Amino acid sequence: MNRNRVVLAVLIGSLGLASLATAGSPDPERQIVVYKDAARARKTIEAAGGKVIRELGELDAFAVKVPARALARLRADASIALVEADAPRYPLSIQAPSPTGSQVRPWGTLAVNADPFHGDTEVPICIIDSGYAKPHEDLQTKHVTASPDPGTGSPWTDACGHGTHVAGTISAFDDQIGVVGVNGNGEVPMHIVKVFGDDCAYAYSSDLAAAVGKCVTEGHARIISMSLGGGTPSQVEKKALDQALEKGVLSIAAAGNDGNSKKSYPAAYDSVMSVAAVDSALDHAEFSQFNDDVEIAGPGVAVRSTYIKGKGTEVELEDIDDAYHLEAAPFVGSAEGDVTAPMFRCNAVDGLGSPGDCAGAEGKLCLIERGEISFAFKVQECQRKGGVAAVIFNSSDALFTGTLEGQGVTIKIPAVSVAGNQAAYLEGAAGTEFQVRVLRNGNYEFLDGTSMATPHVSGVAAAVWSHDPSCKARDIRALLAFTAHDIDSPGRDVNTGYGLVDYAAALEKLDCDGKQEACTLGKSGAACTSMSECCSGTCQSKNGKKTCR
Repeated sequence: MNRNRVVLAVLIGSLGLASLATAGSPDPERQIVVYKDAARARKTIEAAGGKVIRELGELDAFAVKVPARALARLRADASIALVEADAPRYPLSIQAPSPTGSQVRPWGTLAVNADPFHGDTEVPICIIDSGYAKPHEDLQTKHVTASPDPGTGSPWTDACGHGTHVAGTISAFDDQIGVVGVNGNGEVPMHIVKVFGDDCAYAYSSDLAAAVGKCVTEGHARIISMSLGGGTPSQVEKKALDQALEKGVLSIAAAGNDGNSKKSYPAAYDSVMSVAAVDSALDHAEFSQFNDDVEIAGPGVAVRSTYIKGKGTEVELEDIDDAYHLEAAPFVGSAEGDVTAPMFRCNAVDGLGSPGDCAGAEGKLCLIERGEISFAFKVQECQRKGGVAAVIFNSSDALFTGTLEGQGVTIKIPAVSVAGNQAAYLEGAAGTEFQVRVLRNGNYEFLDGTSMATPHVSGVAAAVWSHDPSCKARDIRALLAFTAHDIDSPGRDVNTGYGLVDYAAALEKLDCDGKQEACTLGKSGAACTSMSECCSGTCQSKNGKKTCR
């Protein structure tokens, strides 16, 4: 039997990390004030009962806390040019436990044809997120710097794991343990700016604007990776990112996880690449937002990467006879356990875990197909018939998520999920002993989200750019779009933009001097609506029309 190994990463749970907030909701009194005269504006703010929270000197702005009744007074003051909401920004991921142990090449690294990049990396990446948990056996420290940020604590701590997960996708060591990032040489120059606190709930657009400045001035970044976003635009935030582009920085951000056509910021600004998510079958992820700002896609479903040490979940599904490891993930609500028993296909009625399906499973591992019956009832059927663990496979090749909670069922056995393309192998191995293990002490995690897609694109951008550091940000941006693997509607579409980012294809076409001839995007003078439609990366208004420069 041909037994092809398929890497599985499955999301568990349905709540975004923002739901873990313990600090309440964003403060409605937070505003950004753009001033003409800093001293006079400060006096006006204080006279109105407000307080300056953060100074944004390069942007001629303050982040302030001010009563709503005072907004009209501020807007009318001659020293103030603009008052806008200090919009909340959230981490754009959904949480799921994952295995640890020997190294696995995550499916996302393989999908973007970076397996991994081992060359010299000369292009610094700045990650704006929740911090960088160290020490971690799979993360570098030699080439990583950081900027402190008021109120969020040390950038070298990461209480929620989001930023650490992002960093691992970019740069986890190719060292035979854990996972391997897009750039696996352990020498990626990275700068960390922590904008999320320990609850990983939210930051403000003023925090992000300040962080962008730190990326440029302190981190000397050429790429800024932002796995975050929110639904309200900010002129000050946009200005910060526009200035970064003018200084040669390529900014990349998550398109959003609401599963609708609404735009997320900063991804929707012209100066930023907007990244959608696809699953392991290369289909548009159902949670990934879709709109005309989406420019490119990255792997974003069930992505395994580095996490807070001891806070992940160790998982094992192994064919004992062949010493063959299948990737599996635990369901939310799975019991812990480590069992070895023969595989048994539950199919007496319909194979979906209906009552009676698992008759004969006593002392065995129940193999059950995904279907209309809830995961909890499937596992309950297994344990009622004496099964010692449950393995549920998908009805399609795409990886999937699941929970055993909320059904009023007490689960006493370990339960894991696998991809549908492993079903034939498992069914053919009926009677063969497998080990199933679910233990909660791992150093790695599965996460879903456009947050996870974004670092794939950032990592590929750095790897490609490192082959020719003389390229401009607009060159790399247009090159990634031009060489993306078209996976949805032909050409650019709202779901995945130009397609899945492809390191190998981009490297093959890398020629900054001659790329304009190869570029199929808008040439100089062509009509455009955004910068991503132009070979030059610049779409400008003139005489009431927008054209590529």
